[in-house]
Amino acid sequence: MARSIAGSLAEQARGDKGQILLMRVTRIGAICSLLLASAAGLGLALWPCAYRGVEAAGGGVPERQFCESLVEANGMSVLGVLVLPVGLAGVGLVAVRSRHRGVLVVVMVVLVAFCVLALASVGLVYLPAAVALVIAVVGWRHAPSLPPAADDPSAGEGTWDI
Repeated sequence: MARSIAGSLAEQARGDKGQILLMRVTRIGAICSLLLASAAGLGLALWPCAYRGVEAAGGGVPERQFCESLVEANGMSVLGVLVLPVGLAGVGLVAVRSRHRGVLVVVMVVLVAFCVLALASVGLVYLPAAVALVIAVVGWRHAPSLPPAADDPSAGEGTWDI
């Protein structure tokens, strides 16, 4: 059993190394996207001083400074907004693991759109996760590009560096 696993790993390593390295970039990008989105969501939800303000009661009462978390200021419904990018990054990772590039591209577009639309509030914090998904999409290749054959009439006059 162990010998067959080692044999299949050796065959995979001897296979298309360019394909494996490019898919590694895609996997690392998707994993980083999930980790960055999770860290951003937890940080925003648990940061104790997301809102700072001054409360003035009037009538000679001194002003009071206060500090509230995002959940304290906006209620539990804000968690839905904070979890959305984490869920998108998770779907992106599942798409990479199951080799569904179309799903990964759609998730990347939706996450970038979320970051742009929410730029004034929380979108900037999730931007690194969106960039990691962009890297994952760009790093995805089905097969490495090979130069055309020497006898191919459509090859043209260009030179190919390998």
